[in-house]
Amino acid sequence: MHLIPGVGQSSNLTVYANNISITGGAIFSDWTNLGDIMSSDNVNGVLLDLQSPRAFRYLTITNNGTTVMTICEVKLYAKDCDVGKFGDRCVNHCHCKDGRLCDSVTGECSTIGCSAGWKELACNISCAHQRFGQNCSSSCHCGNNTDCDKSSGLCPALGVCENGWKNDQCDIACGHQLFGQNCSSSCHCFNDTDCEKENGLCPARGVCENGWKTERCNAVEDIYTSYLVLSR
Repeated sequence: MHLIPGVGQSSNLTVYANNISITGGAIFSDWTNLGDIMSSDNVNGVLLDLQSPRAFRYLTITNNGTTVMTICEVKLYAKDCDVGKFGDRCVNHCHCKDGRLCDSVTGECSTIGCSAGWKELACNISCAHQRFGQNCSSSCHCGNNTDCDKSSGLCPALGVCENGWKNDQCDIACGHQLFGQNCSSSCHCFNDTDCEKENGLCPARGVCENGWKTERCNAVEDIYTSYLVLSR
């Protein structure tokens, strides 16, 4: 950053930068101190080495805590951050789809969106518990409430799901009149109605299709048959 002030105007100054203006509620303790300007001249001005790519919205120059100059909408960096990085000194991480660059200042991945397993504007927030995929839009239901892989949704024990779910990602609900662990049990509720996917209970407890009993209608009803034995 190259400042060219008049003689003596840039002495004993401190340069601060931030993305929130003073009127927006920022205090200098929250701002980034870019360094001190101890002296200058009217020919060479001041050269302040920022060391690495930097990006700020507001730049304020103070003298003993009193603001002497504020510059708005300042963009101070020599080049874009590397892929997957953004922000002050490029220390923040973004996860744009297909390994694309994010905005060096905000981290925004624009219209390309996030890599699977990440969300928010800068794609820097991991999916919550039992959420996965593009923008964390999919859910998994792994056994024992364990989490799934944020990118693929695969459960730690493939196919071991909470009751009522199936598939390696445990993201497919049991089909009609199926329930329980990996949808391995069947119910036979009256009038072909479905049962609860987790426990198999029928809407009308114990009201089953002919030939079935229990609240889940999953046990064969006892049938007693009389046989007529004919002798020759």
